[in-house]
Amino acid sequence: MKAVKELAKILPQTAVKRAVVGVNSVSKRILLRAYSLLIKKGELRGFETMEAAKKWLLA
Repeated sequence: MKAVKELAKILPQTAVKRAVVGVNSVSKRILLRAYSLLIKKGELRGFETMEAAKKWLLA
């Protein structure tokens, strides 16, 4: 948990949306959701493909 909080400080403060590619299992989605709730910095969503992530980020 301490490492996650340190990483959250390094992340850019201006990003409104963030996409993570390669989230293709339930366990990865749960971990990503927990991380997103912990950092509380904009919306973070997981995608299986790069194309889907780009489409969402540009919408």
